[in-house]
Amino acid sequence: MNNNDILNELFEGYFKLLQNYSKLNGRKQSSYETGSIVIKSYCDDDEKTLKAMRLNIADEEISRVIRNSHITCYKKAIKKAKNYGLSNEKELSLIQSFNESINDIQTYSLDELINDCRWWLNLTSAKDVSEDDKRGLLYLHYAFDEYKQQKYHCCCSDLDNIKNLYKGKFDKQSSFIKYGLLPIDESRELLCLDPPRIYDKSIEKTIYLKNIPIILAKKFIELLSERKETV
Repeated sequence: MNNNDILNELFEGYFKLLQNYSKLNGRKQSSYETGSIVIKSYCDDDEKTLKAMRLNIADEEISRVIRNSHITCYKKAIKKAKNYGLSNEKELSLIQSFNESINDIQTYSLDELINDCRWWLNLTSAKDVSEDDKRGLLYLHYAFDEYKQQKYHCCCSDLDNIKNLYKGKFDKQSSFIKYGLLPIDESRELLCLDPPRIYDKSIEKTIYLKNIPIILAKKFIELLSERKETV
């Protein structure tokens, strides 16, 4: 397995744990809910976490995920600041402060980024953390944070599940294999329901469409009908 495969397998496991945290006992649930699942796994000597955190990850990649995570947080804070109901002067001052922080963090070296992440000290108080482990822990924490953002993004359609559902059912030249596009054809019908969905009679499965409004589904159906008429 290469680095990407190892990390994807680990993050998929983390994500499932987060999804199922409500089923855990009270103490463990609280740890997963309020802290970093990466740190918790490290403190529990999780084998996959220990293996992944000691992968050979380039400094530039570690810096990127840490920096991007901080910048994303500051940008979210800027959006929230506009809804605080503050006076124009205070709002502008707060936004300026966040923008300065964004500019500053883009100039930080990797060592400065690591030193700026002091939060992990309390979470790892039960263990002595080496300098190499600091790098690995922080990379996994922020890389998993990036993974979560992608999973929760409004355009995410859980393609991994769709790919598993259609594994071996399309040839290599199909739009599904090439581009991840599921065709609407004689086997699959787009249904204008709430929420919109695709029914595939070939496998007798219904696939719900995420963040597709009914009005857009209706437009797609109209375009498909027009296309059939012209063929």
